[in-house]
Amino acid sequence: MLVHTVLRTLVIFGPGITGPAETDALNFHQPTVEQFVQQWPSPDVSDYAAASTPGHHLALAAIDDRFDPSLETLRLISGTPVTLMIGLFVFYCSARAGPTVAILSGLPLMCSPHTVGFSTHVLPESSAWAFVLLLMILAMRDRFTNSTTVVAGLVVLFCVLTRQVNLWTASLVWLAAWLGPKGNDPPSDVFAPPIQDRASRAKRTAIAFVATLPAFAVIAWFYSIWGSLTPGRFIAANVGPNPVTPAFMLSLCGLAGLAFFPVFLPALRQAISGGAPVVPIVGSAAALGLLIGILPESTYSFEEGRVSGIWEAVRVTPTVFDRSPLIVIGSAVGAGFAAACLLVAPGSSSRWLLTLALVASTAAQSANAQAYQRYMEPMVLLLFPIAAACAIRARGASPHPLALLGPVTLAALLAIVTLGRIV
Repeated sequence: MLVHTVLRTLVIFGPGITGPAETDALNFHQPTVEQFVQQWPSPDVSDYAAASTPGHHLALAAIDDRFDPSLETLRLISGTPVTLMIGLFVFYCSARAGPTVAILSGLPLMCSPHTVGFSTHVLPESSAWAFVLLLMILAMRDRFTNSTTVVAGLVVLFCVLTRQVNLWTASLVWLAAWLGPKGNDPPSDVFAPPIQDRASRAKRTAIAFVATLPAFAVIAWFYSIWGSLTPGRFIAANVGPNPVTPAFMLSLCGLAGLAFFPVFLPALRQAISGGAPVVPIVGSAAALGLLIGILPESTYSFEEGRVSGIWEAVRVTPTVFDRSPLIVIGSAVGAGFAAACLLVAPGSSSRWLLTLALVASTAAQSANAQAYQRYMEPMVLLLFPIAAACAIRARGASPHPLALLGPVTLAALLAIVTLGRIV
């Protein structure tokens, strides 16, 4: 956290960083904060210059109205949730896999140009991703009690107050309540979801559903004043669905999976030796990923929201019948890696929560017309290290030190992209 604070302070008060984060901040989010400051203490949230819910903007407006900080200081304050997220992320993984694995596997998240952009500009993604991680960690607690359910419901509320698309996090609370106490989360190579003792599970899940109702009420209220899921001026620009989003998300999983796969190898070997149907599961997932990659058009297109990130590689490579081989193959490979690393390697309850996080977040993001990498990359960079930490804890299979070269290499590549955006 200290290193991250120092580095982003140097960027904010020094050269700054360009890219999509700067564009979004200058065109949408800073004007929204300025509008709310001018209207304070009664800001008009029925129409403003940003497409996301206004929780982060309102918090910054309150600070700006009270203390009148410089723009650089406001950026420093706005990005603080990212620093807290990184600290919480490393703390959680360290408790399960040790500090070395936690820190090195967290480097890609810290070095990502999108994460750096969120932490150095006025952007709601900083708070939004911090709340998403907090909710994931609460859902994966060993003892998911009724009090935890209430707290988790409150965090879901904060998730949707900063970005309405994060309503999907409610599903994690429901599943965590259904799973109940997790103990030490044993490997349990039986891949059927737990369905025994359904009466008590249903009762816990009903409580979890009630705990998440305020988040749904907030979304319903904003819908009533906007007439859509975004403020009026963004309706045409943001309404999906975008059918290529699942394939794009899986392609990102392919890149992250390639980097993290060596870390998972001991746990996967142990799963195979324990009789787990690893090959059928991974093969079926890869086949499904191939189908997901083939069905939608996946050419480069600014108008269709297929631009920046991996889409730049798609733009300069051949396509076949309006399908990019990079996306088609990446989707198949990513689905295979996701199945191996998120579903097979972790312990019994972690596997279902991590898999649901990937599926639900992808489904929610598919409602957005833009398949932008910055909307999806942080989830991938959170899921794979957390899954690795859970696998190490559940199976007691620590990776070889050289296996950590994968995450470190990925971090280095992301850092090169980030440095290229620093003015």
